[in-house]
Amino acid sequence: MEEKDVVSWNSMVSGYGKLHEARCLFDEMPEKNLITWSTMISGYAKNGKPSAALELFKNFKKQSLELDETFILSIISACSQLGIVDAVESVMSVDVGSRYFSDTRVVNSLVDLYAKCGNIEKASQVFEMADKKDFYCYSTMIAAFANHGLVEKALYLFEDMQRENIEPDEVTFLAVLSACNHGGLIDKGRRYFKHMTEEFRIQPTEKHYACMVDILGRGGFFEEAHEMILSMHMAPTSAVWGAMLAACNVHRNVQMAEVAASELFKIEPENSGNYILLSNIYAAAGRWRDVARVRALIREHHVKKNRGSSWIELDSAVHEFVMGDVSHVDVDRICFILSLLNEDMKLSGYTKDKDLHPISTWYPSYLSLSSDTKMDEELF
Repeated sequence: MEEKDVVSWNSMVSGYGKLHEARCLFDEMPEKNLITWSTMISGYAKNGKPSAALELFKNFKKQSLELDETFILSIISACSQLGIVDAVESVMSVDVGSRYFSDTRVVNSLVDLYAKCGNIEKASQVFEMADKKDFYCYSTMIAAFANHGLVEKALYLFEDMQRENIEPDEVTFLAVLSACNHGGLIDKGRRYFKHMTEEFRIQPTEKHYACMVDILGRGGFFEEAHEMILSMHMAPTSAVWGAMLAACNVHRNVQMAEVAASELFKIEPENSGNYILLSNIYAAAGRWRDVARVRALIREHHVKKNRGSSWIELDSAVHEFVMGDVSHVDVDRICFILSLLNEDMKLSGYTKDKDLHPISTWYPSYLSLSSDTKMDEELF
């Protein structure tokens, strides 16, 4: 088959708007080149189907085709969505992968992937191996250090960035403010925020405001945080008021919590987390009538709780666990192991934080392995 035929097939695959139809066409192709595989895998990754992308990648590995940057970016995107690194590791060996460290897109994506997967050491290695670093690369690494509690490294890297005459943007400053937040560095947070707005003339976004409100609120500066919200050049969003409510929960500030919750109920009346947090704050203050009032609001607005879930990678397979799910094939073994862990925690002197589940105050017998589920049923 001539190359032009493969090109025509590729155009048809990339032209389909629906993944299922594109995949059917892909499977019918008598011959596939790197662009063919890259287009299909990228389509899955970009449309939130990372598992399908990696499944197709397994088939691709049987081919004798040389990778390019676009293909690698698709694999990194799929792995990033699932929080796994196996597929990337298989193509980004030291011998093969070093060729791509001159591509800032690959470097930035790899740093972000390793950081999300908790491998901050590998993220730092990739960052150091990069032939050149742009502001986004620095921002990603600063955010990675900040999210892992390495505040000093994050701020040092920011200073190093300025020494290299790389001008920060709003993404960089968000990472820096996040570092200050993780480290409880209130004064530095104020200074960097002022630095951003006055020296670099960067207009704060809702994320910058939310981060500053969190910094100030967790530091107990509620009036200053509230004044910042009122002075915003945009309408305060749920992220901003949510940061305030979370800070109120830390300091048990009922008065400001009511202000924040009132705004949140207007913005996102169906968000169960806001009701739970306000209920917790009331319960900690012993205001049970207000707890009952919040429960009434939950019923009145027909608020449904989103079921929590978690993912874990084991032997190159991704397993999902959903709260309250009893359909898992190994549910009996899972519950047995959980019961053992629960007993080990008790023997180690671990005590549950009852403030997180105020209804446990009314039903002490619920403080067992299944307490979270039973108390959630009471609230919802």
